[in-house]
Parts: sequence; C-alpha cells; structure tokens
Amino acid sequence: MTSWFDGLSVALEDDGDTLLTGAVADQAALYGLLKRVRDLGMPLVSVNRLEVGPAPRQTEEGD
Repeated sequence: MTSWFDGLSVALEDDGDTLLTGAVADQAALYGLLKRVRDLGMPLVSVNRLEVGPAPRQTEEGD
C-alpha cells in the first residue's frame, strides 16, 4: 500500500488510524491522492494543511 502514496510517510497510529504525512505539489495532486484513498476503500477522517517553515540551515562540520 505504501507504493500508492509515493513520497508520503505512512504511519499506523495506536488507535488503528493510518496517518499520511508529506508535501503535495498542487491541488491536482491532492485530488489524485484523495482518489487513491477512496479507491482503497479507506475512510477519510480529516485533511489538515500545515504551514511549511524554512528549511533548517545546514552548517559545515567545524562551524
């Protein structure tokens, strides 16, 4: 099943829910993702948009 959600993290929660986490490129990609959830017969509990912050700055060793 994880191959259906390429690029997303798939985690089984303690309550039995499956949590998909990751970036979706655009609205069309979101609709494709929702279609896959539907095609698998998975009940959709919620969809939450999270703000993306700046990437952590990488420092060279020795800084």
